[in-house]
Amino acid sequence: DKSVLDELSKTSPFVYAIKTLQLDMINLFVDYFGQDITNYTDQINFALNLVLIDLCTSVWKPSKETIFLSIQKVIQIFSNAGIVDIDLNCTFRNHTFLTQAISQSQSDFIKFYLQLNKNSSIIPTTSPIVSAITQKQFDIINFLIDFYGDEIKNQAEQINYGIQLLFESINKDRIPPKKIIEILTVVKKFSEFVEIDLIGDFSNKKILSVAIQQSEKELVDFYLHAVKDQSIFYDLSAESPFIVAIANSQMDIIDLLIQYFGDKISCQNEQINIGIEKLLNNATNGTISNPCIFDSSPARSVIKRFEQVAGVDLTKVISSSGFLRFAIRTSEMDLITFHLNHIKDRSIFQDLTPNSPFVIAIRSLNISILDL
Repeated sequence: DKSVLDELSKTSPFVYAIKTLQLDMINLFVDYFGQDITNYTDQINFALNLVLIDLCTSVWKPSKETIFLSIQKVIQIFSNAGIVDIDLNCTFRNHTFLTQAISQSQSDFIKFYLQLNKNSSIIPTTSPIVSAITQKQFDIINFLIDFYGDEIKNQAEQINYGIQLLFESINKDRIPPKKIIEILTVVKKFSEFVEIDLIGDFSNKKILSVAIQQSEKELVDFYLHAVKDQSIFYDLSAESPFIVAIANSQMDIIDLLIQYFGDKISCQNEQINIGIEKLLNNATNGTISNPCIFDSSPARSVIKRFEQVAGVDLTKVISSSGFLRFAIRTSEMDLITFHLNHIKDRSIFQDLTPNSPFVIAIRSLNISILDL
């Protein structure tokens, strides 16, 4: 009675042999069935689904590498026996053999899987490119780029979809700056093969701000020319790209942004003034307790650079109390005089805190400043 072999259940000897990856027993069944093995495709795929469940629930004691190698050998046995529609796209809790292999960096199995699906009539439900991108498996991404070769261009839609999902996750999760730089590096690498379309409701500002803070000039340049949503450049928050670059006195990035905006740089005047004010406040407030320790050169370099750019108006920041504190601390007499001639709100001189410009002037013991 062969009916027990036809069952779609865990108790079927044939199913059990596959589920437990017993290669010798599987070969015996293949020899036993002969040409009739093609009638047992459903049992094979049912058993493979059980293998996936065990793989996802960590039932297997051997290493994952050994398990994937055994799965590969099982598939090869059935492929050699003439089984064409082997379904490696079954799912368990949103996982597939492919996503598991990617998460475990099993490049040999992934290559085997991709080659197998070329000859299968079953359409994969999971894109390997999307899975590798969203799982941040950079070694697998590089492997897939090499595997596809020139055909990587045909994966443009999946690449952009994976990148969009990845950027959305950056907005939701706490990802360290180093990881964000790695992500942006991968995105840039994809841009060598396909057009990257950085659109959608994701954290453009966070990604670009991190690249700026890390002085990744090449990545910032790439991002500026790839992003489609220009609204981030008019943002006045602490994550505004221009404000971040100025507040951190990133001169290379500032030059890059000046070049990027070109004749439209005047539209960024508000961001420029806010950024310089933050830079000045950081420079002065951080050294109130020890006036002897003060490096004014970064702020002066930034201000001097913007003074050379046509269309940039620094009136707002120059007339601010932060600018005056900075000018006093650096004994810039021309800047102090310019500020005093244009100041409208004199209430700052009534301030009784250590941040008061007048208090700072007295503590500097500079008679020339006090005379002004």
